[in-house]
Amino acid sequence: MFFTIIAGVMIAQILNPFVVGFEYMVSLESALIRRPAVSEPPVRVNKSSMGPVLTGRASIVIDRESRRVLWADGQYLSFPIASISKLMTALVFLETKPDLSEYYTLSSEDMTKGGNVYIKQGDAVRVRDMLYSALIASDNNSAQGLVSASGLSKEEFINRMNVRASEIGMLHSSFQEVTGLSFTNVSSVQDVALLLDEALRNPVISDAVSRKSYEFTSQSGNNYKLYNTNKLLGSYLDVIGGKTGFNNEARYNLAVAIRGEDEQELLVVVLGSKSIDSRFRDAKILADWAFRNYSWN
Repeated sequence: MFFTIIAGVMIAQILNPFVVGFEYMVSLESALIRRPAVSEPPVRVNKSSMGPVLTGRASIVIDRESRRVLWADGQYLSFPIASISKLMTALVFLETKPDLSEYYTLSSEDMTKGGNVYIKQGDAVRVRDMLYSALIASDNNSAQGLVSASGLSKEEFINRMNVRASEIGMLHSSFQEVTGLSFTNVSSVQDVALLLDEALRNPVISDAVSRKSYEFTSQSGNNYKLYNTNKLLGSYLDVIGGKTGFNNEARYNLAVAIRGEDEQELLVVVLGSKSIDSRFRDAKILADWAFRNYSWN
């Protein structure tokens, strides 16, 4: 399915490159740039660099404060984003104003096939712990549990995900389920950057995705220790937070916010890297390239 989407965009660009480029500019104007910039954009100091060499299908680097795109490749092409979808799941869930201290018992309806599964059926855990499990360890059962705990039907919840995407300015995205297991959840690197920026503005999500690990105890006394799938946490980079994603169609994805030495913040997104390690390597290369080739005054 996503190959059809890609082909359509490429054909449109060949037939009328101005239209595609104009749509890209308008989408940025209506999304990241619609928020007032709080600083001047960084200035390119090394114009001879041809840019980084990456393994991903598409990538983008955005200066978060000025909203300036510093690097983009395939920015308007839609690909499966896998578990990065859980950022939108968390946003929609938190906007239902849940009591995070309440207990929720995962039922058979919350059980998923494939991907990461940590919290077991029948175990009662606090809603906050279920949310953190979905964001930190990418637990699919927990993501499904959030839908059930929200009081919304699956159809209502997914509809809200797509409405929220439209509000954020995600013009090249579609959500069909809440975990990212399906390749029908698609987005572009530009849209994922918008989603990450929005998600990090929520203090609960921001706290969760900044943690390298997380421990909690269920109501029955079962102890859980989860490790973040984002291996850039604890690296030499100052990582604000992010989310990984993988399925066979999506390959290896990463959306991450990184802080520089002068407190400048980058939104870095890589979709379709070739291996579990190359997505982190690609993100490191992009961040290092941006910090070396731009100056923040």
